[in-house]
Amino acid sequence: MNRAPIESRRATAEAAAIAAGRVLVGFFQKPLRMRMKRGDSMVTEADHAAEAVVREYITGAFPGDSILAEEGGFHAGDRAWCWTLDGLDGTQNFIAGVPFFAVGIAILGDDAPVVAVIHDPLRGETYTAEKGRGAWRNGVAIQVKREPLGPSSLIAVRHRFLRREADRLYDLLPTKKFRSLGSMSMELALVAAGALDGVVANRPHLWDIAPGVLLVTEAGGVVESFDGSSIFPLVAPPGEDPDRRYRIAAGNAAAVQELVTHLRALPA
Repeated sequence: MNRAPIESRRATAEAAAIAAGRVLVGFFQKPLRMRMKRGDSMVTEADHAAEAVVREYITGAFPGDSILAEEGGFHAGDRAWCWTLDGLDGTQNFIAGVPFFAVGIAILGDDAPVVAVIHDPLRGETYTAEKGRGAWRNGVAIQVKREPLGPSSLIAVRHRFLRREADRLYDLLPTKKFRSLGSMSMELALVAAGALDGVVANRPHLWDIAPGVLLVTEAGGVVESFDGSSIFPLVAPPGEDPDRRYRIAAGNAAAVQELVTHLRALPA
């Protein structure tokens, strides 16, 4: 396999994420212009500025590639390569001054992630993964936890769970230590690094999960839909259904098997 196209894109994605992170740090804990988007989510000038930096890197190096961005939507290009990007994952944290947010970038080749970059600018930590090569934090290999779920396991629960659904998980799982950290990318990165035991996410977008899915799987973990099916390759290309929502469980194989056993029964 010719890996040169993947490796050159990975280098661009890393540089773009770090540059966008510098932009975010410049905005952090300062007055922001912002507005409400659809639903109950906010978008700020920092979101737009960071996304613009990443777009500039992509279009400068690979002008023919497709792009799916949280704020900018879908830009059609080469079907074989599609970048997903979230210039600021953790907007509500950012607005509130909570120091937990990231830049998230994935590159899909034939509708499945082949490169992932999640950059935490405040801690100077860059999580990267390449399909078939592994996952790293600042160049050091990372691995998911090996232990099955137990009383002390930490599970991040994300995205629009109803109270009855959260209560059902609380009652059925051996752990009662649920967390919601406010950044989907970072939560999945922490699963890949062995800090969290699992993530359960209801209705995130592709740009929320694509980088973290590759990180987790390349770190020895598993990511599945609530029904136990695989997320990738996508059923439809990103451009055909850019607003599609997903329902995922991530962790090691034993943890995900236990999670999806209970999650299958939750309403769609």
